[in-house]
Amino acid sequence: MLKYGMQRIVPSIIITILLLFISSAFAVPIETFIKADKLEYDPVKKVYILTGNVEIKRVDANIKAEYIEYNEETLFVKAKTDVFYSDKEVSMLADEADIYIDKKTGKIKNGDITFKKDNYHVTGDEVIKKSESEYFLENATFTTCDADVPEWCFHAKEVNIEVGDYMKAKNINFRVKDFPIFYSPYFRTAIARKTGFLIPTLGFGDDKGSYFKLPFYWVISDNRDATFSLEIHTKRGAGEGVEYRYLERGGIEGHWNVKHQHDREMDKDFVLIKGEHLQFAEEGLSLYLDVNHLSEDEYYKEYSPDMEKTFRRYLETRGEVSYSYKRLRGYLLSEYWEDLRYDREEVSQITPELGLTLNPTRVGPVNLSVTSSIANIWSDEGADGERLLFIPKIYHSMGETFRLKQTAAFKAESYSMSRTAGDENDSDDMTFLYTASADVTFTKKYDSFTHVIEPSLGFTYISDSSEAPVIDYFELLEKRSDLELALMNYFRNDNGTFLFLRLSNPFELLDSANRFGPLKVQVRLNTPVSLTADATYDYHDNELKTVNTELAFNLFNSRIYFGERYDLDYDRMFLTGGIGFRPFKYLTLGADFWHDSKEDGHTNFTVNSTYSRQCWGVNMLFRKKPDDFNFYFTIDLRGLGAYRL
Repeated sequence: MLKYGMQRIVPSIIITILLLFISSAFAVPIETFIKADKLEYDPVKKVYILTGNVEIKRVDANIKAEYIEYNEETLFVKAKTDVFYSDKEVSMLADEADIYIDKKTGKIKNGDITFKKDNYHVTGDEVIKKSESEYFLENATFTTCDADVPEWCFHAKEVNIEVGDYMKAKNINFRVKDFPIFYSPYFRTAIARKTGFLIPTLGFGDDKGSYFKLPFYWVISDNRDATFSLEIHTKRGAGEGVEYRYLERGGIEGHWNVKHQHDREMDKDFVLIKGEHLQFAEEGLSLYLDVNHLSEDEYYKEYSPDMEKTFRRYLETRGEVSYSYKRLRGYLLSEYWEDLRYDREEVSQITPELGLTLNPTRVGPVNLSVTSSIANIWSDEGADGERLLFIPKIYHSMGETFRLKQTAAFKAESYSMSRTAGDENDSDDMTFLYTASADVTFTKKYDSFTHVIEPSLGFTYISDSSEAPVIDYFELLEKRSDLELALMNYFRNDNGTFLFLRLSNPFELLDSANRFGPLKVQVRLNTPVSLTADATYDYHDNELKTVNTELAFNLFNSRIYFGERYDLDYDRMFLTGGIGFRPFKYLTLGADFWHDSKEDGHTNFTVNSTYSRQCWGVNMLFRKKPDDFNFYFTIDLRGLGAYRL
C-alpha cells in the first residue's frame, strides 16, 4: 500500500488532491476535490482512505465526514462519524453512510434528511436511497418544522417517499410536541400535484345544517387540472361542482367553475357558471371570454360566504374576438347583463357587436382615434333593434409649465329600434363633444416638505342630442356647456405625498337659474391616521348629495377603520368598519361589519382569528348574515395542506 502522511507542527495542515473523472452521462470531465488531514491510497483497489476533516466535493454533490473510504473507479463512498451529504435536492446528516456519488443511491444509518425545495424533514434509523428521488425509511419521522423537537410530526414504522410525488407510511401516529394524538395503520399523502381525493371540508350553518364537501383532484397534464366536488347541506340538499384550469403556450390561460345545488326547502335548483379565457396578442388574433351566470338571483345571498357578493347588483358576461394589425383593431363582441335585484328581462343586451377601431395615431400636430361599430340590441321586455355608431376623435396638448389640453369628437349614430312589437322608433343622432383644460404648477419647498399647487380651468361642451335608448355608456351623454374651476394641493415629504386636497366647482353656462353646480371636495391623508374622503354639496338645495369616506389609524399593533357610503338620489347609505390587531407575534385577530342603513337595517359581519407558526397554522372564521351564520375551523400543516372544519 502506498501511504501518504504528514506530521503537523500546527493543528491543521490540509492535503488537497485534485482528481479528474469522466461523466458517463455527459462525456465531459467532472472535477472531484478530495480534502483531508490524512490520506492513504491503495493503488490496487484504487481506494482512498481519508481521516480527519474529510471532504469530497463535486459539482453535483458534496460529502463530509471524519472517516471516508473512497473508490475512484466505482465512485463509492463509505463514510463514518459526523457524516454530511448535500446535492441540489437534499441535505443529510448521519452517523454512517454508504453512497454511490454518481448514482446518488446508498444506505444511511441514523439519517436526518432535509428536502430543500419544500422544507420536508425526514429522519430514520435506517434510510435506503433507492434512486435519485426514491427513499425507504425504518422507524421514521416526517415534518416541515425546523425545530429540534418539531411542533408536529408523523412517526411511522416504515415510510416510502417519492420526491415530488407522494409519501406513504405504515403504522403511523401523528404527534404534537412528540405527544401522540392519533394512530392509523396506513397513511398516504401527495407532496406534489397528484390525482386523488383532497382533504374534505366540514362546516355548520344555522339554516342549512351540517356541511360536508369532498373534493377529488385530477391531474390531466402538466398544464391542465380539474377538481370535482360533492357538497351536502343536511337541511337543504346536495350539490355538485367541477373546476377546470389550463395554461397553454402563446399566453393562453383560463379557469372555469360550474356548480349545481338543489335546495329542497326553497324547491329550487341553483346553477352557477363562472369562468374566464384569455388569449392575447399585441398583433394578430386575441380572444377574451368572461362568463358570470346564475340561474337564480338568490344564490350569492343563500350560499356565498363572501360578504361583498351578497350586495352585488349586476353580473356581466362578455365575449370578444379581435384581430390587431399595427394601429387597427377589428372585433366581434357580445355582452349579456343579469340584474340580481330587479327584473332581468328588461335589461337590454348587445349580441353581437361588430367593430373597427383606430388606436391613437399621430397626424401632424394632433392624435387621431376612430371608433366604429354596428350592434344588435335585444331584450325580453325592453328595447330591440340595431345601432350604427361612428366616433372620430382628435387630441392635442401643448406646454410644460403652462399646459393646455384639448379633445374634440364627433359622434354619429343611427338607431332602428322597437320598444314593443310593432312600435318602431328609428332615429339618427349627431353629437359634437369638446373638452379643454388649462393648468399650471406652483411649487414651494420648505425644510421638511414641499407644497405643490395646481389651479386648473376646464371647459366641456356637448351639443344637443335626441333621446336615444340607454344601452351602454355611449348613450350617457346629455347636453351641457360648463366651466369647472379646480384647485389641487399636494404636500410631499421624503416618503411621498402625505396630504392631497382638491376642490372643484362647475359653472353652468346653459342653466341660468342654477349657475353653480355641486361643490366637490376630495381629501387623501397618509399619516399614522389615514383618511380618504369625497363629498358633493348642492348650493341650491342646501344639502349633501354624496359622501364617501374611510378613516383608518394604526394604534400599537392594531388597525381600526370606519367608512360611509351615502348617495341621496339613490337613497343609499352603508356603514362599514373593522379592526385588525396582533396581540403577539403568531396571533392575528380581526372583525369587519357592513351595515345597510336603508334596507331594513341589515348588518353583515365577520370575526376572524389566525394563529400561524413556521410549519403550521390555525384559522377560525365566524360569519353572520341577517338570517344565517356560518362557522369554519381550519388547521394548516405546511406541506400537507389545510384541514377545514
